[in-house]
Amino acid sequence: MEKQQLETMLFIEKSYYSKISIKSHSKRRIIADCLHKLTDDEHISDDIFALTMYIFDRFILKTSSIIINDRYYQLIALSCYNLAKKLRTNILINNENEQL
Repeated sequence: MEKQQLETMLFIEKSYYSKISIKSHSKRRIIADCLHKLTDDEHISDDIFALTMYIFDRFILKTSSIIINDRYYQLIALSCYNLAKKLRTNILINNENEQL
């Protein structure tokens, strides 16, 4: 059963990746620098930054066919940041509840 689950997960994972290069996005470096500074200022761990960039990159890949105004990228990045913090908090709470 586990082998079949793993194969299914690997098959599904392929649909999440695109052949488009994430690094080609012109605002990515600026956004990454701003988000990293924000995580440093708020004394939040680097895994939140990594998760934020992962969510942001996934969004950019999935919406590559849609034209997005440059001024909205910062809003999208901050939304990804808040989502990453929320996801991480929920994971930590669930882990604490399981230990009780």
